Amino acid sequence: MAHFLTSVARMWDDVVRSCAHQRVFCGVDCVDGWLAREELARGYVMDLGTLWRLARGVHRAAGSGPCAPGSG
Repeated sequence: MAHFLTSVARMWDDVVRSCAHQRVFCGVDCVDGWLAREELARGYVMDLGTLWRLARGVHRAAGSGPCAPGSG
């Protein structure tokens, strides 16, 4: 499971905090335990297959733009 504490709409408000709280867990119970220990509210939880497909699509799109390897 992946947990994103900050919503995408708010990530740029505090990028460091947003990135510091994007975590991978063994399951929902582990997410809930971490949130309870840290006294944080649940953000968005997704399975790793979904995260992989999302990241693969983002990186595939980025690989064809001005920041692609060999383009600069």
